[in-house]
Amino acid sequence: MRLWVLMSCLGVLLLMCQPDPSHAQDWKDLINPVVNKLKGLLKGGIVKFLDFRCRYSVILHKDKSQTYFTAKMWCPRMSRAKGKGKSGTRVKAIMKAMWNFVTFAFQKKLITVRQILVWLRK
Repeated sequence: MRLWVLMSCLGVLLLMCQPDPSHAQDWKDLINPVVNKLKGLLKGGIVKFLDFRCRYSVILHKDKSQTYFTAKMWCPRMSRAKGKGKSGTRVKAIMKAMWNFVTFAFQKKLITVRQILVWLRK
């Protein structure tokens, strides 16, 4: 089973468990639903976020004492927004990079709560 199929199924399951985003008080309440939806959209280094075609990469690092993954997410049209994540598993590293990316984009006002609510309903 391909990784993106597994992650898609996991993302749908987690999204079903999330509270309705229309009740979000501010952008911080939307980060987890956004990351869960993004997980389900991963395909070969590309993820479609809002109207942006974003990229992600994952690198395996092996040190003498540990093995871990680092992940990055960025959107070429949102040049200032970048996310990074590090974890012992590939999926968690990607999720951390996505979380970091979405948080940064909200903080820099590159995306709005309204845009996210519309996107989550699609």
